Amino acid sequence: MKEGLRGQRGNLLVHTKAVVVDFTTDHPVVLSGSHNFSVPASNGNDENYLIIRGDTDLADRYGLEILRFYEHYRFRYYAKLLQLKKANPLAVDDTWTIPYYKTGNLKALSRIRFAGR
Repeated sequence: MKEGLRGQRGNLLVHTKAVVVDFTTDHPVVLSGSHNFSVPASNGNDENYLIIRGDTDLADRYGLEILRFYEHYRFRYYAKLLQLKKANPLAVDDTWTIPYYKTGNLKALSRIRFAGR
């Protein structure tokens, strides 16, 4: 079946519902399915979701995919806000790494978290 835009606003076609709790730990929880996490979805609609506990590989994949979507739409938001016509080229030296090693910087905290520390 061809996917249609009927009933949707704009061109956003992502309809994934997923929640990942503690995906960087040894005891993650993944919730995924058609459920909209709303009262109508719980009380009247025919919707469902799976709860998967302890599968670190699956949690890593879900967690990183959610972060990928977040970063993609965050970039698009700021590009539109700043009226960017094109992205700046990559740095030719290692100056771009400085925030990743500055204590307390969000980029440094992310680097440490995803390095498994």
